Amino acid sequence: MSYADPMIDTPVQFKQGGKALAVGNGGTLGADAGSLIDFSGVPAGSTLDSVQEGLTALAGGGVAGATPITATIARFTTVATNGDSGVLPPAVPGVQLTVINAGAASLDVYPATAAEGGVTGGDAINALAQGAEFSMATTKVTMFFCTKLGQWHTLTTS
Repeated sequence: MSYADPMIDTPVQFKQGGKALAVGNGGTLGADAGSLIDFSGVPAGSTLDSVQEGLTALAGGGVAGATPITATIARFTTVATNGDSGVLPPAVPGVQLTVINAGAASLDVYPATAAEGGVTGGDAINALAQGAEFSMATTKVTMFFCTKLGQWHTLTTS
């Protein structure tokens, strides 16, 4: 099993009985003392993704103060007006994120700025200029993936 988190850059594996659970530097896997973490219902070969549910986009939009997307699956349920916004983590090769707009209006998704760990001038999405927002219509799901440092690519549902 693997745990994917774009904010983790140094994986650590715990092995027991030939099975591994990977957690990276800065990641957490928590349980109370004596508790059992049971993955018996997870099909073999599955990927456990981090999830942000019920996000609220920054009212009025813009990159400054935009709601951070910090999980591999992020679902925005409150997008009250067109242009309310969220911001991606830095674009690092191999990272894939899914953003869901379950709000009432279009969601602007911004790439990371240089101050947020993006490349000099800020990251980019598709052929948009560095730092330019990507607009997601309501009810759409977009997968963001990175193959080159500082550059996101997208695939959006129809």
